[in-house]
Amino acid sequence: MVVVVYCDGMNGGGKRLLDAIGSPAPDCRTEVYSSITGLLKRIRRRKGDVSVALLCASSSKELEQLVGFCDLLLDLRIILILPDRGSETLSRGLLLRPRFFSFWDTDFADVSTVLRRMLLIYGKQSVQF
Repeated sequence: MVVVVYCDGMNGGGKRLLDAIGSPAPDCRTEVYSSITGLLKRIRRRKGDVSVALLCASSSKELEQLVGFCDLLLDLRIILILPDRGSETLSRGLLLRPRFFSFWDTDFADVSTVLRRMLLIYGKQSVQF
């Protein structure tokens, strides 16, 4: 199982997120991408091993970039971190069809819990993309 994490740069929020999720499952590998280009390359070459994509949009601009290639993400199980709680931000983020979303200003404990549960559920299934 692989968890793909996108978080632009490793600023305070990105480090907090990675610290919060830690090692999500014993047989799980976490791949961290800090650029949209790197994330796109990985998504395009997936081999059926991606269980969950954890996408962090630390700004409205980043969220728009992610929404811009939502067609590539539709078959992924997504946890989305939104930059703010505005209604426009929320409506744009929901275009990615996340299984769960949270916000940049939280402690990410909820994200960690949901990620672990998703891996427990989806890890028992054969995932093919």
